[in-house]
Parts: sequence; C-alpha cells; structure tokens
Amino acid sequence: MNLIKIIFLKELKEIFRDRRTVILSVIIPLILFPMIFFFMNTNSKADRNRQREYRISCEKISSDIMEILNANEKITVISLPDSSDSLKNGNLDAILAFEDGTYFIKYDNTNTRSIITAEFIQTILQNIYSGGLPADSKVKIIKSSVYNESLAAGFIMLSIMLPTLLFLFSASTPMATAADLSSGEKERFTLEPLISNPVNYSCFVAGKIIAVSVTGVIGVLSFMTGVFISYKLTPEFFSPDTLEFALSATSILLIILSALFLVIIASTVELTIGIFAKSIKEAQIYYLPVLLINSAIGYGTMIVNPYDVPDFYRFIPLYNISVLIKQFSMNIINTEWVIITFVQASFYIAAVSFTAVYLFRHEKILFRV
Repeated sequence: MNLIKIIFLKELKEIFRDRRTVILSVIIPLILFPMIFFFMNTNSKADRNRQREYRISCEKISSDIMEILNANEKITVISLPDSSDSLKNGNLDAILAFEDGTYFIKYDNTNTRSIITAEFIQTILQNIYSGGLPADSKVKIIKSSVYNESLAAGFIMLSIMLPTLLFLFSASTPMATAADLSSGEKERFTLEPLISNPVNYSCFVAGKIIAVSVTGVIGVLSFMTGVFISYKLTPEFFSPDTLEFALSATSILLIILSALFLVIIASTVELTIGIFAKSIKEAQIYYLPVLLINSAIGYGTMIVNPYDVPDFYRFIPLYNISVLIKQFSMNIINTEWVIITFVQASFYIAAVSFTAVYLFRHEKILFRV
C-alpha cells in the first residue's frame, strides 16, 4: 500500500510539474465554459426578443378581423407571392385563412417561432369570439402543421445531432495521425532527412495536410456510419416516436462539403500544433483546447433557431459552419451565407497552412529544445 502511495504521489507531481498541463486541462475549461454558457444565454434572450414580432399572411380574412390584427403591436401582416414556401423557409411565421366558417392556421412545426405564432393567433381569435369558442359555435379554428409529426421529429433530431457529432468527430479523428506525422517524426528523427531534400516546403506541408485529412474523413465516415447502424438497430433509443427523414440532395451535398471543411481545418490546425510541439505528449496537451472548442461550438448551436439567425453569426469562425449544418439538416439553404462561410473557411485553412510552412522554414522553432 505504501508503494502505491509513493508511485501515485510521484506521478501526480510529474503531471502538475508541467504548467501547460495545468493551464490547458484546468484553467482553460474554467474560463471557456462560462463564456460559452454566457453567450448561449445572451443568444437565448435575443432570440426571445426577436420572437415578439409575429409575421403572418392572411387569406380571405374579413376587414374587421384584419383591423384587429393590424392594431396588435406584436403582429405584422405581410403579403408574399408564395406564402407556403415562405413559411417553410422561415420568412413567414404563420398563414391565417378563412373558408366556410372555419379559420385555418398553418404553421411550421419544426420552427419554435412559428409554433408560438400559431398559438398567439389562436388565442386572439378565441378572445374575439366572446373569450373562447363555445362547443356549438359555427366558427371553428383549426391548426395545421407543414410536416407530419414523424418528419418534423426527424428534422429536429438531425438539426441537434449533426452539428454536435460532426464537430466532435472532425476534431478527434485526425489527432493521432497529425501528431504522428509531425511531432512523432521529431521523436523518431525522421523529419530531418525529409526537410533536407530539395522539396518546396509548401508542397511538403500540403502533402501532410492531405494525408491527415484523408484519415480524418475516413474516421468521420466510420463514426457516422456507426451512428446510423445504431439508429437502425435501436431506433427507440434515439426517439420513442417514429422518425422520418427527407433531406434534399442539395442539403446532403452541402452537409458533406461542410464536414469536409471541418476535417481539413481541424487537420491543418492539429498538424501545425504537432509541428510546433516538441513531442507527441506535448502535442496531445495542446490538442485538448481544440477538442473542447469544437465540442462547445457543436453543442452551442442547440439553442439556435435555424429560421431566425442573426446576421453577425456568419462572421464567427467555425460557429457559422455549425449554424449552416443545422440549417442544411432542415433543408434551409441561404446561398449568400453559404458562400461567405465557405470562403472564410478556405481563408482559415490557407492561414494555418502558411503558419505550418513558416515553422518548417525556421529550424530554430522546429527543433527547439
């Protein structure tokens, strides 16, 4: 027992002797996660404030009802050429129509704001008709959703799981290869013969990035395939209700492209960290914040309403990709946002790649003691 204690204290001392371990393993999580939850709370409050205005389209509604709706400060009555598509795209919150003595309220049951709007309009109509519709009233109110329950549940599940899983897997799968092809080669003394050859450093770095990215892509595919098989074997674990999925071909293609960008960014960053690190052990310590940040970004989009995203989100590095994946998983495609985000992602890859080339060109940094 005494020997166990001695070994334990010795190993504990070795662990905490390295200040980087303490900073990256303890200090950064203590700072990072309060910041993330503060941001999420701020976003949630802003989202609630934006929900105070309900955008509706009216069809065959009497002038008296229209006057009441227009007088309500929370309601904005707008006219769009194709109200059904506008409702699905989030440009409209609800459609109110009247026919044969019945009010029809159409809403998007995958959009929180649309659900709230439908309930708000229903309450107003009930109040108009003597504080509630009696059972024998000729006027009825019927709410109808855009999607059936199974399809809506499928969209919502994908919008929650895809950003989280893709960010987590894209950061974790390339780590081992990135460390091995950088700091691992330093430990095996195989890096010096490579860089002593008359090879352009840019080509040298590009080759390593592609190699790491390929293993990352394979890893992400393996993990996602495993999740898919798990769902097929035990669907009740994911949801007690039946789920349906109806992603468009464009959405699937854009999700794959987004995942590819994530893997390449993570591979480039991790390879650069490995080049800077003195050993694989040091590189693994530096990888911890990368994994934490990626996980936090993936989880951070859970509370974001994909139909009502602030414009400044498109300029937040990586977070904009996470929001895009959430939108793609619900068949929402904003072409301008897609272009801006992918251009930014390409810039990040280029910037980190140039940093890796810089490290290779300066042997004092590369082989520092």
